[in-house]
Amino acid sequence: MTYQNLNIRPATQNDAEDLVRLIIIAGDGLPLDLWESMREAGETVFDVGVRRAKRETGGFSYTNALIADIDGMPVAAAIAYRLPDHVESFDPASMPYHLVPLQELENLVAGTWYINVLTTYETFRGRGIGQSLLKHIDTLAKQAGCSQASIITSDLNPALRLYQREGFFELERRKVLKPTYTRSDNEWIVLAKSL
Repeated sequence: MTYQNLNIRPATQNDAEDLVRLIIIAGDGLPLDLWESMREAGETVFDVGVRRAKRETGGFSYTNALIADIDGMPVAAAIAYRLPDHVESFDPASMPYHLVPLQELENLVAGTWYINVLTTYETFRGRGIGQSLLKHIDTLAKQAGCSQASIITSDLNPALRLYQREGFFELERRKVLKPTYTRSDNEWIVLAKSL
């Protein structure tokens, strides 16, 4: 099912709360765990996410986000941007241990148009909105001169089938290291496709 009134647009700072809600859904607890350590006096974990979404810089910023809305109501979002061409070495001891596999996989796709997040509110899933966002991302990546797109997902993510249908192929896997919250997935998978 496709929507004639589906609109995909660049996010604005006013979309920060929807971005955070959608990122929490997509991240299966990971964003909340990260933001907990960034709380300032009087902030909730949600507030941290909103503050970060409103930034002008950084990967998790409204400036890298697309919003899919239907009749003006946000129903899905994507965050995507070009990764640096050259990988900087990192010290695994300098980051939370459960993020090390993700950083290792991200380093494998340097220079690609990296889809950090692609997520839809549950009631709107399976209706082609994610596919529409992916096509929009492909266009942006090509306009930016990228020849490949990439994404990291988990082995149990139902969207893995969508990514494969859209031409993504598996490059490598890493074991999911479980932090304080419980995840049901077992492996992170980095996927890429030519544009």
